[in-house]
Amino acid sequence: RFFRPYGAVQSSRKRSVAVAGCAVDTNGDDKLVQSVCARKGLLSDAKRTTNAYVVFEDVEGATNALEANGAVWKIPASIEGGVETPEETFHLRVDKASGDRGAQDH
Repeated sequence: RFFRPYGAVQSSRKRSVAVAGCAVDTNGDDKLVQSVCARKGLLSDAKRTTNAYVVFEDVEGATNALEANGAVWKIPASIEGGVETPEETFHLRVDKASGDRGAQDH
């Protein structure tokens, strides 16, 4: 949702999510545990960082999204099912990558 104003989003995915852990049907399948926990919102209280990748439908959207580098994204406090969730603040780091594996501008 955050990146929609910058251009049409083709896809997005979360990576490196610090999860609290949960039970799954397949023993020892860490990727499945991460996926299930992320979808259920069972995240670690000790570490609240996540890497995410957003793919825009065109280069212009990706270039526009660079404006969000350093932005602060606040999620307001909420109460669901009697459980209070405090306000959260995330600091965004935005970089542009492309399929071109030539010289990188870092």
